[in-house]
Amino acid sequence: MKDRRDTPHDSLAPALEAILNLAVDDLTEIHEDGLRSAMNAHFETEHAPVTRKASLFHRHLVLWRRDLVLRLANAYRRYFKLGIAHPDQTEGDPHGWACAQLQPAVDAALEWMGDWYILACDGENQYVRHAGAIPFVPGQTVSLPIPLTAPRFPPLKTWRAPAWLFQVSPILGIGPLKSEHVPANDSEEKLGAAHTRLLLKGARRMFSWELGAAIEKVRNEEIAAAGAIPRETFGKQAEERNEGKASKYWLKGTEGLVKKTDL
Repeated sequence: MKDRRDTPHDSLAPALEAILNLAVDDLTEIHEDGLRSAMNAHFETEHAPVTRKASLFHRHLVLWRRDLVLRLANAYRRYFKLGIAHPDQTEGDPHGWACAQLQPAVDAALEWMGDWYILACDGENQYVRHAGAIPFVPGQTVSLPIPLTAPRFPPLKTWRAPAWLFQVSPILGIGPLKSEHVPANDSEEKLGAAHTRLLLKGARRMFSWELGAAIEKVRNEEIAAAGAIPRETFGKQAEERNEGKASKYWLKGTEGLVKKTDL
């Protein structure tokens, strides 16, 4: 008979499945909300003067990103509370263990960030495609055939952001550039590959900072709430922190996510 210690997560399986189901429901909803948000952003920016496009775009982005961060922070809270309740099965590192469980959701959110930008700027992405255009004639009934298949959408690395989007670069944490490297941002022209990558990197960095701050707050709240738990439950964790032992788990692809000094 196999020793139970060889399967440390068996007793966590029901709770992990429940947390995963809740997270999937939350992220499915926020992804659909993101599609609607990006479409609204596209509609408003499409009909706005170029001087107002960036501010309208950013307003929609901030609201959706905030909701996305809140959903991920809630998932982290559930994992972290489970880790606190079972320190012997999380190697005495509930925070690192919770981050490891959350990583797939964070990876998906980082991918959605680029998709949101494309849909908000161009009106279509890999999830939303143009079927065609119909001229509006009052009183006339028209129909448009909907194709059952669509050509593969170009990969993210080939996308080029509109020049006006670079107006939000300071808000995205992009530092000052040399004057000769700053593109003209008062037109509908497309940016080059380098500036587009810079914008998307800034978007992911801002998302990482906000998620890191939210996780830090949740972690502090739950540790404070766990003060009523007997001290020996946290004995191993306290010893490891005092010895300066680093967690072997980190959320990948999110610079500064759990570094408080970066917030």
